[in-house]
Amino acid sequence: MRAEAERYRKWKADGRRGGTDTARRRASQILSAGELSPDVVITMSAWFARHEVDKKATGFRPGEAGYPSPGRVAWAAWGGDAGQTWADAKAKTIKRARGESVKARQTPRQLLDAMPDGEPLYRAARSILLAIGKQQIETWRRFIEPPKAKEFNPLDPFAGAIEMGNRFIPTITSYIDESGRAALVELDQQDADEWLVKAPHVIDAARTAALKLCQETTSQFIFDLNTTLDGIREDIAESIRTGETLGDTVDRVDRWMKDNARWRARRIAVTESARAYNQGRYEATRGLDFVAGYELVLSADACPLCHAIKRQCPVIPKDGTFGQNGKNETYKNLKFPPFHPGCRCTTVVVFDDEVPKEWPKPVKPADNGYILPSDTDFANAIEGGYESVAIGNAKSINAFILTE
Repeated sequence: MRAEAERYRKWKADGRRGGTDTARRRASQILSAGELSPDVVITMSAWFARHEVDKKATGFRPGEAGYPSPGRVAWAAWGGDAGQTWADAKAKTIKRARGESVKARQTPRQLLDAMPDGEPLYRAARSILLAIGKQQIETWRRFIEPPKAKEFNPLDPFAGAIEMGNRFIPTITSYIDESGRAALVELDQQDADEWLVKAPHVIDAARTAALKLCQETTSQFIFDLNTTLDGIREDIAESIRTGETLGDTVDRVDRWMKDNARWRARRIAVTESARAYNQGRYEATRGLDFVAGYELVLSADACPLCHAIKRQCPVIPKDGTFGQNGKNETYKNLKFPPFHPGCRCTTVVVFDDEVPKEWPKPVKPADNGYILPSDTDFANAIEGGYESVAIGNAKSINAFILTE
């Protein structure tokens, strides 16, 4: 611990960024060799749990570009890995002696890894999108060849979103139950096994959000497919001249439809499983007396929007919001992620002994009603690799602003 605190001082003397005034005081306490108070030990353990995610940033380890990163400098101020191990063990001992709940929560990495991938939702969404797509293709083919003896029996595109949403609800409810129960176990609550989501408003909110995203997705899917078919219809004469048969043309459309259905279904599955997971944690913990609020935890590939929110409003009080974005009711009031389709961010609780002196204000949108990320937010997102995410995280500002 002392070696890390000394390293912090050296880095600061060299002009390195990282660490607040609290970090500076913590390094001084460690170097003074005096006994740290029980409250300070508990605060140290909580700080390490919140900042575990900083270890994933480039520049945290020797040999990486930008070493030492601001997160690495701050990590040293609090005693480094040795300080984390010592503080975690000591905090548990102190809390047991006080008769308090240990409240040993998961690290941000563990929280994100525990988020379901939504595979059942993906299978349901893709099967329905494919059925709708086949109907559009069959309708299109009637204009260019006689109908076959046996026609495909399609799914009504207007009912597709409702069918999809109805298939989702049992899975979404189970995700809410599982994540809520896991959050209570993590916080050492004895009634964790008995927790089930029963509040009608919770189920209704999950059902409404899922249905809206299903409707938006199916509408855009049909529009894109019809646009593709219109373009191909105009190219049929040229295709025949180049030797492409009708079967080849249909195969080409079919491949487009399958690929498009795949990524749109994955986007729905990722978004709704994340929403259920975060809603379960929120509903299960908001009634606990020792939970004062929530801290936003970014996924490794978080988009510029989420970086902007984290930068301006990293923590909120219980029943507060991170901000407002747009007019779409699903994403307007940002109480917990997802903040946009495909978002995989989450939250971790803020305990009553971690309350900041002043809660940050919710993020205000720009004049157009949307939160506008800064150049720094885009740079941080690109560094995290968000452009490689093809299931919904933004490659442009339009990718995470929903159509009204």
